[in-house]
Amino acid sequence: MVWKVTNYGGMSEKERQQLYNEVKILREIKADYIVRCYDKFVDKENTSIYLVMEFCKGGDLAQLITKCREGDGR
Repeated sequence: MVWKVTNYGGMSEKERQQLYNEVKILREIKADYIVRCYDKFVDKENTSIYLVMEFCKGGDLAQLITKCREGDGR
């Protein structure tokens, strides 16, 4: 498991709503090729949200795309 930390303090109301929707969707999806989100914690004092997520051994999608563009997409 890993933490994904997002600070929402500087976000607009619209961005906060999008973050809330993303978290809600991630917690509901249970598919083989989608990273699982097991839980969330909100730290109101530090305006941060912590997502407890499945660890992806190969890195995230952005890293995979970068490797593929560089010709090392194993």
